[in-house]
Amino acid sequence: MNTMRQRTLAAAVVAVATLGLTGCQDSAPPVAKSTASSTSSTDGGSSSGSSSTSSDTPSPTESSSSSSESSTSSSSSSSTGGAVTQSSQAGACNNTSSYFIVKGGNTKVAKYGATQSVQGDTGNATLDLTVSKGEAKDGGSDYPYDADTQALVFDVKFKRTSSDGFYVATPLAFSLVDESGRNCARASSGSNNVVLGKDMIDVESINDDKTEYGGKVVFVVPKNKDYSKYTFLWNGDYKGGTEAGYGWQG
Repeated sequence: MNTMRQRTLAAAVVAVATLGLTGCQDSAPPVAKSTASSTSSTDGGSSSGSSSTSSDTPSPTESSSSSSESSTSSSSSSSTGGAVTQSSQAGACNNTSSYFIVKGGNTKVAKYGATQSVQGDTGNATLDLTVSKGEAKDGGSDYPYDADTQALVFDVKFKRTSSDGFYVATPLAFSLVDESGRNCARASSGSNNVVLGKDMIDVESINDDKTEYGGKVVFVVPKNKDYSKYTFLWNGDYKGGTEAGYGWQG
């Protein structure tokens, strides 16, 4: 597909997908963006065609509603993915998002800092994805953190290696699991005080005009754990506990 047809198709897809962004966290982000003019969209808001603008005041990439991203200390939340049934548990990772992926037998796991060649589920772009080792940071006692939890911050970077095609980056495509396979809660840019929203991975198109994109992904983890046993995951399809194609650990 030549560049003009690619952009025309992507723009049409965006116009339809954007209508779904006005819902709650369970509304998926856009599946495509046709230009490098970043639409700094949110998982719960609408996108625009203007250049990306982010202020130092975090804006949500996932709904910060307490009904959809409840406190990790809540005992009523549960999620199911693959063979993993997860209910809230003190001193463990507790995920409440319906967007998460799991580690499986076919997940290709590399060491932190390594680059893996990946392909999104739409757009036909091949990309190099590099993930740094997570850095633990104290989030204090403000939501979503408490006395028993803290932030684990990862730097990720995409670089398109194919001559054409596009991929729409989104924080929803990343998950973190502990050594037992429990999913950790992903902190949104609107509900954490550790990383500014403008520095976090957002919904961003990687295409002919913008071939590289990077940022931070933050998870809420229990304190005093061996995070080298946790696995950072990515997959093109990230709904309902899909098995991840790629992971990083160490």
